[in-house]
Amino acid sequence: SGTVNVSLDGGLMQHALEEMKVQTGDRISTGNDGAASLTFADGTRMRLDEQTEVTISESTQGSEESRFDVTLEKGSLWVKTPSIETLSGTLLRTVSLPTITYSFPTDAEALVRQDVILVFSGEGEGVSVTAEGRNTPFSIGEGQQWTVPSGGTVSGDPLRFRSAIDPLVAQSSFVLSSRSGGTASTGTGTSLPGSGTDIISVTSPTDNQTVTTATVKVQGTIGENVD
Repeated sequence: SGTVNVSLDGGLMQHALEEMKVQTGDRISTGNDGAASLTFADGTRMRLDEQTEVTISESTQGSEESRFDVTLEKGSLWVKTPSIETLSGTLLRTVSLPTITYSFPTDAEALVRQDVILVFSGEGEGVSVTAEGRNTPFSIGEGQQWTVPSGGTVSGDPLRFRSAIDPLVAQSSFVLSSRSGGTASTGTGTSLPGSGTDIISVTSPTDNQTVTTATVKVQGTIGENVD
């Protein structure tokens, strides 16, 4: 919804269309009232907050290895990976900053900004962090946030910049809407999906209805992407 623009093959920014395909090297940006969502071949979704810009740095799919990398130029990015791997071979899902690269496992949910990452869920040890000048990556686990040091240079123990998730950020409208499924104005396949395709709608009982019988009949509909 709102203003979403895309630059294809390094060209001028133009208005993005819903379900639009984007490729390696393309840039997507949102305006003051904009929001967009990228969907990758493995089912990973990345949602852009308003005033956010990203570049598709790599989007390759193969039988032995697949790589999906997005560079966050500015703003806030919500990352959600699928709970089950759907592609064969090695799969690398990363978000890159100038000096930091985050690698996401299956079943991950995280908020990425230039100054911090908040990890709400993630299989195993969580999100792996590779910092420029360090040979060994480190992990940020579920329920933790990691603040990027001033200047982006990590020296000494990187885990000293780790803390519990800030509840104020966790309760922000962007995080709450992203965790509940959010809505998207445009898509990438890397595709920008439309909204409302993967939710369950209950039509009966209605909200706040009092049920007095021993059994309850529930009726409703499911979106086409619900298994």
